[in-house]
Amino acid sequence: MVKLSNPIGVSSVDINITDKETGKAVDTFPFTVQSSWDYIHFDDVEFKEPGKYKVSCLKKDGTVVASGEVEITSK
Repeated sequence: MVKLSNPIGVSSVDINITDKETGKAVDTFPFTVQSSWDYIHFDDVEFKEPGKYKVSCLKKDGTVVASGEVEITSK
């Protein structure tokens, strides 16, 4: 989920997942959005393994819209 102070201004973004330990990209999920949206919820983002990750929302030109860290634990 991303809450912005201004509309996103683009029609597509990528959610990029990077392994915090290795710094390597694990997965990228493309999403279609509305340029007027300032609140976006992303469904179907999957973490395949437990670990600590940096998750970033990127415009197609590489501009970082938002990023944060998440820890996935095993059941």
